[in-house]
Amino acid sequence: RDQIVELVAAAVVPNHRNGLDRPFMGGVKSSEGGAVRVNWAWPDPRVSDTCRLRVCRQPEATSKTLSTEPYVFEAIVHRSVLELGDGAQPLPVQADWKGCQVIVQCLVDIGFATLDGEPLVLGILGE
Repeated sequence: RDQIVELVAAAVVPNHRNGLDRPFMGGVKSSEGGAVRVNWAWPDPRVSDTCRLRVCRQPEATSKTLSTEPYVFEAIVHRSVLELGDGAQPLPVQADWKGCQVIVQCLVDIGFATLDGEPLVLGILGE
């Protein structure tokens, strides 16, 4: 099992291999009414149909520490939910989240374990 995890991790955990990326036009969008919606380029469907969306208070975190940083919000988002709408995920932003990072990671299910993809910063709230 450990060898399988290592092989799969090397093959699909890096975003340049799984397809997770920033969208063409901004990842965090705010409306005049204060509503926030986030979007991203989904990983290849052969790799993952599920992503973890987090809001973290640590704007100085690096990509290597993002997955272990404390977070104020987390949601597991399935591709099918976004495909039904406009492709953006609503984010229930709180007033004290200004300056927090919005982060997404693909989740790779290999049957006996779920691997976390590389964290991708979509933007900073309030900017």
